[in-house]
Amino acid sequence: MPDMVETYAGEFKPWWAGISPTAKSMKVLTGPVDADTMEREAGLDWTVSKQPAFVTGEHAQRIKGWNAVQRDTDGSIFGLVKDTYHLFQNHDGFESMEVLLKEGDLQHASAGALFGGAFAWALAKVGEFYVHGDGSPYEDYLLGYWGHDGRHGFTLASTDVRVVCANTASAAIGGTKHKVTIRHTPNMAARVEAAHKALDLHAKYVETLQAVLTDLTGRPMTLDEVVKFTTVLLPSNPDVEHAFRTEAERKAIVDLFSGDTATFAGLDWTAYRAYQAVTQYADHVKDVRTTKTAPAGDRRAFSIIDGPADALKANALRLLVKA
Repeated sequence: MPDMVETYAGEFKPWWAGISPTAKSMKVLTGPVDADTMEREAGLDWTVSKQPAFVTGEHAQRIKGWNAVQRDTDGSIFGLVKDTYHLFQNHDGFESMEVLLKEGDLQHASAGALFGGAFAWALAKVGEFYVHGDGSPYEDYLLGYWGHDGRHGFTLASTDVRVVCANTASAAIGGTKHKVTIRHTPNMAARVEAAHKALDLHAKYVETLQAVLTDLTGRPMTLDEVVKFTTVLLPSNPDVEHAFRTEAERKAIVDLFSGDTATFAGLDWTAYRAYQAVTQYADHVKDVRTTKTAPAGDRRAFSIIDGPADALKANALRLLVKA
């Protein structure tokens, strides 16, 4: 299971709780917490230091100008860096996130360490918004992440993905262009400036997303138009005479669109409803089976986060916006 979580704390219980082979600790928090508490509960209250790097063997010697980044608590090595490299401690990351919380009236949502401690994140919930006619809220977050491997600076990114593991971190990081990155620096002023810029970008991101989804709610679609949409979304393989599986997938989406279920209560027959039908199908209805390498639940989660389900939803939105 490639969740790669070492430690975690957050307001929600992750899907991998109790079954991760890499997690050393997992805590579900209740109520708002400050940065110091989140840092401690997430198991990130440790530091790293630069230690001289050596070549062993017959010609053992010190590698001039290079150092290993080592965790002080257990000696774990995360990467090699030059003498001029400035270490970025976990506490620096939480101090930077604290600026966001104070400036933007945010609250901590989750934090943790990945890949044995080489990578860390802290997620702050900004708020939520509603789309006309849809009673389900869209939650939005700001993600701060940094690495101790010498390759990752401190980055702030807008996302609507709850980060609880390596897969969700990848989805959040890869799925947004609204991010600000600064190199590891002792200059707190630079991090404050980055936080302000991230807040501005996030506001524009949410405004754009809300506008796109709201626009879809004002564009009526007939059943015939939805049928045509699914044929473009899920094209037939020209080498297959009868694409029964593809036809079944299209029918499932059309049935969701036209059906009278609680999920779509209050939603008019619009492009937005068509998008929600695709989302419902991709995330919950599509058949996902257990394989020799992973159980069905894991495969569905991976698909939603950064796999076929995610790609299908992104393509559906692109087609509907373009139409």
